[in-house]
Amino acid sequence: MSNSPDYSARELAASSWLSVVPEKRRDQVIDACCSRTLEKNEFLWHFGDDVDGMYFIESGCFRVETLESQHGSSMLTIFHAGSWIGEAELLANTGRITTLCALRATSLLFLPRRDFMAMSKEFPELWRGLGYLAAEHLYLAVASIHDMSIRSASERLAAILLRICGARVPAFSGLVHTDLDVTQTELGQLCNVSRSVISTLLADFETQGLIEMQYGRVKILDINAMADEAGVALADDTN
Repeated sequence: MSNSPDYSARELAASSWLSVVPEKRRDQVIDACCSRTLEKNEFLWHFGDDVDGMYFIESGCFRVETLESQHGSSMLTIFHAGSWIGEAELLANTGRITTLCALRATSLLFLPRRDFMAMSKEFPELWRGLGYLAAEHLYLAVASIHDMSIRSASERLAAILLRICGARVPAFSGLVHTDLDVTQTELGQLCNVSRSVISTLLADFETQGLIEMQYGRVKILDINAMADEAGVALADDTN
């Protein structure tokens, strides 16, 4: 796992789900992408939106939200730089199943749906790669369900912090992002506890040297100690 890749965003994009297809095909897919930028708090898509294609996050990060209900929307996870997103709707041919909002100024590579579909007819192995990406995100969804089954609020919070920073679930990029743009209220939603409970737990983690609290942000200082607190394995240990 790494925080600072020593390769370009293009190389990182090609090393993801495209790593299972021939190199020539990877280059063609990346060449078909165009650049896009979003400002902080700008939405990439909303639940139910038509699918325009897939995206690779070059820099920045996104808050992933559930669909709206009588209780409002809730945060599910964070997608960081190095992630491809939007494959599920291509596979299922449905509208968007989540809402994504930029937590920072964000740069993206955009692969239009029409271009992917055209290339996949010529290179059907692209579907295999997309299946790998869908499996990675399914793993993430299963991990989030597991997290909510942890009875101890302290262990549950530690497991969730590891998951949303990328340290717990195996991913193509292998990147860990220890600076998390997440508020105490959002962590309370993720852990299904009150903000006051989260505040107490975070203060305890900070006293232990596990994290550093910043305004609207949590910085994880000790990944291994956090894993010990959560009682879960890190991504490297699951390979």
